[in-house]
Amino acid sequence: MSKKKQKDKKERKRKERTKQQILSRRQKMREEARKEREDDKLKRKYEIKVAPIRNTPESVRQEKEKRQQPHNIVSKQPTFFQKGVSDRQIATDSRIKERLEHNMKILEALEEAMKAEDKSRKELQEHLASEGHTTMREKVDAVGAKAEKMVKGKQRQSRIKGTAKARMITKGQRIQQKKP
Repeated sequence: MSKKKQKDKKERKRKERTKQQILSRRQKMREEARKEREDDKLKRKYEIKVAPIRNTPESVRQEKEKRQQPHNIVSKQPTFFQKGVSDRQIATDSRIKERLEHNMKILEALEEAMKAEDKSRKELQEHLASEGHTTMREKVDAVGAKAEKMVKGKQRQSRIKGTAKARMITKGQRIQQKKP
């Protein structure tokens, strides 16, 4: 065989091989797409279908009644108290109820603290506005100047008493006190 024929034969084999590879890839891709379609079809078949919302007068009235009822989750007793359950479950549920009540108290305290902080922040803003500070930069500088005065006053006291050292970070951003 001549070299040209050998080259042609090799080239045909290479083309045939690549063609087979391409065909096998396409077949795999088609198989994967078919499986995905089947999975999607099964998902749609067993998916919970939600009925469309219709604002009928009856449904609107029921929604209003639901909104007007207080939402006191902690005080409601679970339905299993009506059925026969073990003491262990009752004890677990009572502990859960106690934890929920405790968490509610903590949340209420945090809410009160947040309201107090908001109130003090508003008072500070009003005070700075009454002094004539309008921009944020002016307000920050004014607060920094007040903090600097406070630190200098404490430094004077600490020199007299000899107990504490105070250091202020530049531009009145933060005040840190160090004790020897």
